Amino acid sequence: MKEETDKTNFMTYDLSVDILASIIIFFVGFLWKDFISTWIGDFVYRGIKIDGVWKATQSEKTARGYELTYPSIYTFDLKQKADIIYGSAKAEFGIDKREIVCYKVSGNIKDRFVTLSLVLNEKKRISHSNFLLEVVGNGERMDGFMNFYALRSYEINAIQICCYKLNNGDK
Repeated sequence: MKEETDKTNFMTYDLSVDILASIIIFFVGFLWKDFISTWIGDFVYRGIKIDGVWKATQSEKTARGYELTYPSIYTFDLKQKADIIYGSAKAEFGIDKREIVCYKVSGNIKDRFVTLSLVLNEKKRISHSNFLLEVVGNGERMDGFMNFYALRSYEINAIQICCYKLNNGDK
């Protein structure tokens, strides 16, 4: 009888150690994936850093030749961890720039090329925009194109974009 009790206690102990070890490994893996590896990647990253606030202006003519009456102005608040970019964007539309929409931004940077994907925060409205930009000069400017779906013409279009990094006091 004592042997059976010892075996049961040993099996219970063994099972609790296995469960505890599994929980610890799960949390270490979770921390590694989301925090530690990102921190190490950012620490050893030697590429271009584009953290900060950027102002982007559109040209007045799209790639398909349409004239824009009132080009939009975008303000990006970008954060960077190694080559991963995330943050938010605000777009101002219309004659008085009164219509303001907010986007969630995700993207990456490879060499000097930046890709950004903007998804509208509002659930009742559809808007996706993608940017391909090149960091030029001393890293205070990015030039490239924005692709978007034009609701009036029902087609994918593109427009030239120029982004300037804002200093702390600029708006």
